[in-house]
Amino acid sequence: MAGVPWYYDESRQAYRVRHGFKFPGFEISKQVAVPPKPQQQPKPQPAITQVLKDGETLMVSLKQFLKSLQRLAPDKPD
Repeated sequence: MAGVPWYYDESRQAYRVRHGFKFPGFEISKQVAVPPKPQQQPKPQPAITQVLKDGETLMVSLKQFLKSLQRLAPDKPD
């Protein structure tokens, strides 16, 4: 119904599109993509700075929590 010429390939046990068929709209352009110019990095916003601070505080709390758990563990790994 879509007009795509397909066939069943016994050796691969799969349906395949006939060799040479080109899907409309999927042709590869011969133009070379030009990468965009690098932009200046914006300064960190106050919210980002706060998230970083909170993350560091969380890490300290987690380390303290893990130390507490290690003291309670019956078989501590050395």
